[in-house]
Amino acid sequence: MKYINDKPQLGLEYDFKAIEREYKKLGVPSLWYSPPFAALPRNKYFIGLSDRSTGKTTNWLLYGLCMNKLYGTIIQYVRATEEELAPSHAEKLVEVIRTHEGGEYIRKLTNGRWNSIYYHWRAFYYCNVDEEGRRVEVCEKECIHCLAIERHMDYKSTYNAPLGDFILLDEFIAKHYRPNEAIDFLDLTKTVFRDRLSGIIVMLANTIKLSSIYFEEFEISRQVLGMKKGEFRQCVTEKGTKLFVEIIDAEISRSETRKTMNSLFYGFKNPKINAIT
Repeated sequence: MKYINDKPQLGLEYDFKAIEREYKKLGVPSLWYSPPFAALPRNKYFIGLSDRSTGKTTNWLLYGLCMNKLYGTIIQYVRATEEELAPSHAEKLVEVIRTHEGGEYIRKLTNGRWNSIYYHWRAFYYCNVDEEGRRVEVCEKECIHCLAIERHMDYKSTYNAPLGDFILLDEFIAKHYRPNEAIDFLDLTKTVFRDRLSGIIVMLANTIKLSSIYFEEFEISRQVLGMKKGEFRQCVTEKGTKLFVEIIDAEISRSETRKTMNSLFYGFKNPKINAIT
């Protein structure tokens, strides 16, 4: 393990190329969203918006779990309220990761040690299940910890996350915005990171609405104004904070799906099937 400036208190020095290689070993289907690998060494915030399901949350979680595999990093999954972290909601978060190819993602992430994942007391743990789906063994260490912005003050004196270098705020643009929510979120990130310089923050939303109060509080409203689907920008605040913003184009996924469909069923040179393909 290498530390920033050889000082453990400043946090780990991550090898983003190594994490990218681990991610690509998972074999995530190319028709789904991929994290912006090239931008990771140069930014601290990664904001992704899309108007429909693109796999962005799942695949950012997979990226964080690759960090967990290589460095022991614990994903800090954040929602606005405690209610959003109820088991009925949280279990859906890892459904694809748990079920893909019968647990293939998890086996690759853990070198075959575990075959499933489950949610317990605001945290996710790797585990092993038998053929009937019963848990027979559970990992002692959590790989994902869940936090609510509305409890940011409670965490100040009770929560310690020395390995919490990956924060993922999900669905940050919602119908309702709590007063000072963006500032409370920043307060929460300070509680998690303490004085470490090694953290990264991912913020995702299921909308392409660009008028969020978050953008105003982060002083990038003018920089993101006018962005269109498929476009990305690196925004820099007056004081030098760098935020990578992208409007994810779900049509890219659809075109990739169409390409796969044509290859599987309609890969003939006959011009009469152009209307089909």
